[in-house]
Amino acid sequence: NLEEACVANNLKYLVRGSAGTFYSRAEIKDCLCFLRWIYNGRDQTAALRALKTPSRGIGDVSLTEFFDYCQKVQDAQPGSLPTPLDVLVSLVPDENTQKFNYFNPPPEEHFSKRTLNKLRPFATRMKLIRQRAEKETVSQLLMTILDTLYLRDHFDGISKTSDEFADRW
Repeated sequence: NLEEACVANNLKYLVRGSAGTFYSRAEIKDCLCFLRWIYNGRDQTAALRALKTPSRGIGDVSLTEFFDYCQKVQDAQPGSLPTPLDVLVSLVPDENTQKFNYFNPPPEEHFSKRTLNKLRPFATRMKLIRQRAEKETVSQLLMTILDTLYLRDHFDGISKTSDEFADRW
């Protein structure tokens, strides 16, 4: 579990209340959704929370477009079944060739321009996190997630007071 991983990696942590209340805290759910989605690209619950947290202008219409496109890609790729995370990172060009490695159908045929413009910056960050996940420990990866996705700013924004933010951080 998360607490055991913190102990094993000498990470400082503070549990307020029971373990149940610890896992129900927004910042814990937010961090865990990214770890879960990196670990299992098919985890739709984690994907949904990751796409919405922190708010990046991806609303219900964009989410519907994204998950519909994921289904179309899976239908067009029998046997390989790319995950929603695979589909998301395919929206970013290869850093060496600057070419897109799209699935069929091409995303421009499915997404509105607005949705693509909202998804691509997030896809770039998730691609970096996914690459780092292959090399980093869980604690390092968690720090990468916090930094790359600006979650500290998000936690500050959802905290009602500076003391609450200090407790979260």
